[in-house]
Amino acid sequence: MANLMDMSLGLNDRDPGEDKTHSDEDLDTMMNGYSNTDTKMDFSISKTTTTIPSSTSSTSTFTSETFVGLNNQGATCYMNALLQTLFMTPEFRNALFEWKYESKRDEEKEDCIPYQLQMLFAQMAMGSSKSVGTKPLTKSFGWDDSEGYVQNDVNELCRVLFDVCEKCFKGTKNENLIKSLYEGKYFEYLRLKPPSNAVRGQIATFSDLALVIKPFGSKNSNGSVKEMLNHFTNPELLDGDNKVFDEKLNQKVEAYKGTSMTKLPYVLTLAFKRFEFDFATLQRSKVNDRVEFPYVIDMNQW
Repeated sequence: MANLMDMSLGLNDRDPGEDKTHSDEDLDTMMNGYSNTDTKMDFSISKTTTTIPSSTSSTSTFTSETFVGLNNQGATCYMNALLQTLFMTPEFRNALFEWKYESKRDEEKEDCIPYQLQMLFAQMAMGSSKSVGTKPLTKSFGWDDSEGYVQNDVNELCRVLFDVCEKCFKGTKNENLIKSLYEGKYFEYLRLKPPSNAVRGQIATFSDLALVIKPFGSKNSNGSVKEMLNHFTNPELLDGDNKVFDEKLNQKVEAYKGTSMTKLPYVLTLAFKRFEFDFATLQRSKVNDRVEFPYVIDMNQW
């Protein structure tokens, strides 16, 4: 129902910001206004290296009048949510505003993703409209108009944007920003049952945790973030044909396969797997089950 509603809004409401183009002077004006101390918003730029300041979010204050929305192209609500999240992360936003476009180094402006993202953020920060368009940005992705009506994977889009930003930040003081903000680590292990008790495993890095709402083959769903995290970290018993070979005992033994968190990122991203494969129709189907999430979560237990 939500997708159909978003689609109808995209078809019926003309986007006032989609057809507008902006010159370098427009961007300079917006950026100058952004840094003006008389503005309602205080976005002081903080130095961001591999060590993240204890708190920079307090340097950014908003009033209800300063929020700017993003127009839906048809089914781009997932992208708009991601862009708003990135915009409201001061370290990311400030680093993007510090980046400078260079014609000899970068692509043409209309094809340059970081430039178009910077332009969009400038409009969101200083624009007088209640909402702005995203077509210049999606055009830099290589999308045509029809792509606006396709609901793509938000995690894949996030990784693409992060890859682009890492490349454009390379050689600057913000070259490690993405990893410093979003990269965490967990331990993937195999723990053999007695008498061996041996533990094998490896440390893996992640930029988001992909959490399952409805486990494969199950009729029951995980109804909360806590249940999904438990499902993600709970060890799985490997028995029968799935036993693990123990070199010391020279035989296959039962083992537990699991995951435990070792390092949380500065900004933890939880991605809910909202689609499952329907073997009856051989198509993806959306999981519309209810999921509860808390305002505050203690990750120590995982």
